[in-house]
Amino acid sequence: MIEGEVTDNNGSILSSLNGTVYPVVFDKPQTITTKANDPGSQQTSFQQQSNILFKGKAIVAIMANSVFLFKVPKGHQLSIWPW
Repeated sequence: MIEGEVTDNNGSILSSLNGTVYPVVFDKPQTITTKANDPGSQQTSFQQQSNILFKGKAIVAIMANSVFLFKVPKGHQLSIWPW
């Protein structure tokens, strides 16, 4: 379950709103290391979130906080949180 708030430009929480959200939820970051294929280059490691757990459309009807639910496909290779 993902919970959040919808605010106006001043940061005030909107208490009533109907609409659509297009969320993308990524797995936790993974360390990627370059191969240093070019002459004189060195291996470099960096963090990247490339595994998409959910990408879709959700209807939002806000009374106070907003919530949407999604299912992770069976057999998906999840990296377990915490970060």
